[in-house]
Amino acid sequence: MEEISKKKIRQISKRILIVISENISKDGVQIFLKNMLNHMDISGFLIHLYAPGDVASQLMLEDFLELGVTIILGHWDKECDLREFVKHDIEILMEQHSYDIVHCNTGKVWMNYYCCVLGEKYGIPVRIAHSHNALLPRYNPEIQKQDDCYRKGISQYATACLSCSDVAARWLYGNENKDYGLIKNGIELSEFVFSDDIRSRGRKEMNLEGKFVIGHIGAFVKQKNHKFLLEIFREIAKKEKNSVLLMVGKGELKVKMEKIASDFGIREQCFFLGERTDIPYLLAAMDVFVLPSLYEGLSIAAIEAQAASLPCVVSDGLTKEADILGIMKHLPLNASLEEWVENILKYKNYKRADQSARLADAGYDVTDSAFQLYQLYQGKEIKKRN
Repeated sequence: MEEISKKKIRQISKRILIVISENISKDGVQIFLKNMLNHMDISGFLIHLYAPGDVASQLMLEDFLELGVTIILGHWDKECDLREFVKHDIEILMEQHSYDIVHCNTGKVWMNYYCCVLGEKYGIPVRIAHSHNALLPRYNPEIQKQDDCYRKGISQYATACLSCSDVAARWLYGNENKDYGLIKNGIELSEFVFSDDIRSRGRKEMNLEGKFVIGHIGAFVKQKNHKFLLEIFREIAKKEKNSVLLMVGKGELKVKMEKIASDFGIREQCFFLGERTDIPYLLAAMDVFVLPSLYEGLSIAAIEAQAASLPCVVSDGLTKEADILGIMKHLPLNASLEEWVENILKYKNYKRADQSARLADAGYDVTDSAFQLYQLYQGKEIKKRN
């Protein structure tokens, strides 16, 4: 394992192991963790963030390092069994460090189980399982059976079960376990307040004046369903010649999607923007946000879009709980392209206004979410869902 850190802590009050499932990347889970830690007093915390993979986002790595987090990389060789690899790494870390807290942030049922059962073995008093996603159903009966066994183990060995939404909780803990804490994906609402001036300036600087701008934020991975997004946009481009598609994110499928856009004859209207730090600025310039994901928990990108008063057209892979302002249309993934196009075009002349107060009232202010997690880190109880 490789350790990357900047900050040395002289007096440690808490030792925390945070576990994620893949690389250091700019995905929803890691944005959530960064937001939470940025709004806590962690000056006395020794925080290890373990990722089995490598650094896919230098920006996210730097964000964590600036917060004082130590990154532990597993450098998983994909020819090895991931389950045994992660279990081995976590056990070594728990043997070497007297952690007070282990906090697992992944949709992998088995990973939550091992974090909690090994945490109990090594005397870690606070063992947190945290569901951020609602994955596709398991159709393999053997895998389903294994997952159900792991779910029972999580209930037995976790001292706290958390979730971003009810549907994400059902995925990780099962339908019968309702004894979990709901921590919403809070964001820095003040950064996303909609302004006509910012919108006009952004559209002028990006040469988007007079354009119908469709936006998407998400890593180029299978879950985000970019090929279908491009199929939708190809049909929109036939009807709206001045339409453009802005896609923010990196990932292993980006090059493939660029080729598909070229094959579809829409490459000049598709902007692959890579990683960006000016998300509020981009959201202000968009006309509609489209997220046809195969599955989600409660998308931070969709929350940010609504904070910018941007209407959203999303798949039914995103929980209905994500519709906070009534400006989100859910469509089945098997709905026709025509239905997707029709619903997106409905928002062509949508009038936007500041909606941050409504989001704060709904519990999506980052300070509220961070306070809940901080209370748990301090060994205090938080309100359970049931």
